[in-house]
Amino acid sequence: MPCIFIARLGCRLYSTAMNHAPPGSLYLLAVLALGVWALPAAAGSVYKWVDGHGTVHYSDQPGGAGAQRVPLQAAPKPDADAARRRARELKLLHVFDEERQERRATQAKAAKAREQRLRKCEAAKKRQFDYEHAHYLYMKDKDGSRHILNDEEQRRALQRAVAAVSHWCESP
Repeated sequence: MPCIFIARLGCRLYSTAMNHAPPGSLYLLAVLALGVWALPAAAGSVYKWVDGHGTVHYSDQPGGAGAQRVPLQAAPKPDADAARRRARELKLLHVFDEERQERRATQAKAAKAREQRLRKCEAAKKRQFDYEHAHYLYMKDKDGSRHILNDEEQRRALQRAVAAVSHWCESP
């Protein structure tokens, strides 16, 4: 059996114990060794000192002249309302997230409406320009043939084009 050095147990002591130990005791020995090794850390002694260069040190053993023991305070116990407060915080975070998503959806919808309005404004301006600069205007009949508009019909078509520009290009 290979020799393994654990904490302060010597190799001979370990190998002798393992040769005569019942099965499963290796786990028990390892747990005990770790427990003994961690015992000084659990004691809670912390020392603070300043070396010759002015560097502050903290350790579980006094490291130099003038080392002072630092009193440790136990962590505060969680109060009974902590779980209820945490649940309320999570609920508020969820509500805030939903509001944020709704606000983003509303902003996206408004941006899409502004874009659509801008496109319709440009189309209305183009139509008005075309009507104002055309030699004649026509409409297609149901059968697809062209019907040339008379002066009165052209004036009404131009008025509708101007109204469309004012409708789509002015702020709602």
